[in-house]
Amino acid sequence: MSERQRTPRTPFRQHVRAQLSTSAPQFLFCLTCVQLNVIGWMQAGTEYGFGPRFEFRCVQDSGNSNDCQNCAQEDQTCEQVPAGIEGHRYELLSLIAWVNLMWGSYDPTRPYFDGFERNWILPGHALAQLGAKIANLCQSFRLLAQNHIEEHGIHSTCSRARRAVYRNWLLSRQPIPCAIELDGSPERFADFSSSKHKSADTEDHVHYWYGAIRSFRQSVTGIIEDGVRGTIHQDDYAALLRRFPSQILPAFPRGFQ
Repeated sequence: MSERQRTPRTPFRQHVRAQLSTSAPQFLFCLTCVQLNVIGWMQAGTEYGFGPRFEFRCVQDSGNSNDCQNCAQEDQTCEQVPAGIEGHRYELLSLIAWVNLMWGSYDPTRPYFDGFERNWILPGHALAQLGAKIANLCQSFRLLAQNHIEEHGIHSTCSRARRAVYRNWLLSRQPIPCAIELDGSPERFADFSSSKHKSADTEDHVHYWYGAIRSFRQSVTGIIEDGVRGTIHQDDYAALLRRFPSQILPAFPRGFQ
C-alpha cells in the first residue's frame, strides 16, 4: 500500500478535496476563509500539483450560527470583511480572475496524469510560483483588512457607539452604485469595485495594498514570460497578460495625487 493510500482522510483533508471539486465562483467570503482557502489550496498543490485554479469557498449560511460553514467546521472565529473595504474585495477577485486565466489553456501534446495534474502549457514549477504569488496577495489583503479594523476600532467586541460612528463614516462617503452583471471576468470585477467602499486616502495601509498589487502584476508577468519564452504560445499569453485590470490602480499612489 502506498503512502498516499495509508494517509487517513481527516476532516480537513476532506474539506480541502471538497473545495477543489467545485468550480462555482464565490464572490463573498470572510477573512478567515481567505486564510483557510489559501492554506488548503497550497497544501493540495504541493502534494498533487497546482492543476486546479484558486477559488474562494465560503458558505455564509452554516445553518446553526452566524459563522460560515468553514469556520463552524474548523472551530474558527468567522471574521467578516469590513464594509469599508468592500471595493478592495472585488479588486482582489479581479486579480484572482486575471491570474486564473493563465490556467485556461492546455497543451494536448503533453502527457496527461491522473489526479490533480493536468497537461497545462505552463510547466509545473511555473504554476507553483504563481500559487505562491496568489498566497502573498491574499495575505496582503488580510493585512489591509486588519489594519482597517484597527484604524476604525471595529473589532467584533467593539461597542455599539463605535459601530455607529463607523456607519456614519460609511454614509458620509457612499460611492455611486453601478449596474454591472458579474460574470467572473477580471474586467467586470474591476469595474464593480468602484461602486463599493474603499479605504480612505488618509489610511496609510492602502498604499501598501496597491504596492502589493503592482508587485503581483510584475511577478506574474515575469513568471509567465519565462514559462512560455521561445514557444508557440507566447502571443496567446501576452494577450492574457494584457487583460490585467489596470483600472483598479490609481494613476499615482492614493493620497499623493
